[in-house]
Amino acid sequence: MYFDDYKLDDKTLDKSLALKKAKLAQKEPIRRFMIENGLDIDKLRPLSYLEEYLNSLKICEGCQGLYMCKQEMSGHHFVLEYNGSLTLALCECPFLSKKHHDEAYLNNFVYSNIPKSLRGLDLDNIKVDVNERSYGELYLNLLKLSQNELHKGLYISGSFGVGKTYLSIAFINTMAKKGHRVAFLKTAEFVNTMRNLLINDKEDYEKLLEAIKSCDYLVFDDFGTETLSSYSRDDLLFTILDHRMENELCTLFTSNLTLKALYDNLRIDKNMNVDNLRAARMMERVKNLALEYVLKGNNKRNKD
Repeated sequence: MYFDDYKLDDKTLDKSLALKKAKLAQKEPIRRFMIENGLDIDKLRPLSYLEEYLNSLKICEGCQGLYMCKQEMSGHHFVLEYNGSLTLALCECPFLSKKHHDEAYLNNFVYSNIPKSLRGLDLDNIKVDVNERSYGELYLNLLKLSQNELHKGLYISGSFGVGKTYLSIAFINTMAKKGHRVAFLKTAEFVNTMRNLLINDKEDYEKLLEAIKSCDYLVFDDFGTETLSSYSRDDLLFTILDHRMENELCTLFTSNLTLKALYDNLRIDKNMNVDNLRAARMMERVKNLALEYVLKGNNKRNKD
């Protein structure tokens, strides 16, 4: 028997293709696509596109979020399109689209040290314990500030873990979601970042400094904990605060130090040099920019 005896004739091939088309046309997603586009199965070529589309849908079955995604490109699946000819397009799934929509406000940050776990936090979904008077009052003040009912920022002082950073992040995220240009700085990390930029990339340094100086809302987190030097106090932080004071731009601070303790800290640099005048100039700007609010309460990081 020769090899040619095993070849399928044209009639057999036609019958096999017709059967394949019929099976595909019965699949609900394909049937719906044909109805929506006024097409019959003969217009849908190549058939491999239909098969790949159906396989993509099957992979997505039962998925409840991006964490479960099994697609080759996470958060994407194939869709069919027809514009004179059939095409197979890759598009975002609803979960990825929602993620991008929910995180669009992040583009309004000119700089951010906010941890990923708190990116979605805002004044609408924050957990406020109404039984803690100090905590609730600060929340109400931040709410008023977000609605332009306060004309100064806040200097939020208090002991470790009482919720200063948590509340300030809720505020700054809220303002970003309203479309304002904002920044959230871990002060010590920011100083180190700027010092490195000054050495390695003066152009980027100037751009970032201008963005921080001029953004609509700014939070200095853990203010006063940075290693004090003439650069950090006089060249960097003073420059930012002076510009924001002159232009009446909303500025918030969180700190473990009261304003009195902050002044004492600003007087003495890492080399033990004392400069009362420069410390006083800094304090003048902090006080012009923000009202002090002492947050009292228990350390919320302790779970016992």
